[in-house]
Amino acid sequence: MKQIISSKFFLTLQDASQTGIDVDAKILKAEYDDFVKFVFSEDITITDRVIYRQTLLFANVELSSLALVSGKKCGVLS
Repeated sequence: MKQIISSKFFLTLQDASQTGIDVDAKILKAEYDDFVKFVFSEDITITDRVIYRQTLLFANVELSSLALVSGKKCGVLS
């Protein structure tokens, strides 16, 4: 579970929410793409579906908390 929130994508969002500094959209998009690839690779490697679902829920909670701290919605990449 901690691997997901240790990704560059999460760390960048965390830093931006704490400092209030905007992140370059191209950098964030590249990190997001890497994050999505990682999540899908985990889907293939984790055979326990309960653990995988819990990991995704954990990531969702962490993203939501970053959105609350920064005062922005999580859908910045849409």
